[in-house]
Amino acid sequence: MISIQTVKTKTKIEKVDILKDVEFFKKLHDLGIVKSDKPKKNLCKFLCIDDNYQSSLMYKKLQKALKDFAGS
Repeated sequence: MISIQTVKTKTKIEKVDILKDVEFFKKLHDLGIVKSDKPKKNLCKFLCIDDNYQSSLMYKKLQKALKDFAGS
């Protein structure tokens, strides 16, 4: 479900863990967390690597969001 991709920015090249939106929401649906397995546009936009790649979700952003939720 998680793949490692090399991402190039203006200043550096970095390897990041990526989740595909369809696989992520299917897993959430299978676990009974969401009612539908269709990707949620606003959450994809929040977790995506870039606005041009909204189907590629960053695992690091997901981890950070969950830690923030747990702390509040």
